[in-house]
Amino acid sequence: NKRLCVDLSCWIVQLHSVSRRHHINGDKPFLRGLFHRLRALIALNCTIILVA
Repeated sequence: NKRLCVDLSCWIVQLHSVSRRHHINGDKPFLRGLFHRLRALIALNCTIILVA
């Protein structure tokens, strides 16, 4: 079991800029990207510590 500390603000800024750059429509598409990143880490049996 691994622990991973994630700077949540960096991920949100990066995903938000990607969604605006590629003109992705929808309600807060960066949250969808964040969900998939977290889901992938959980699938690898990681304990995630989110830092804001």
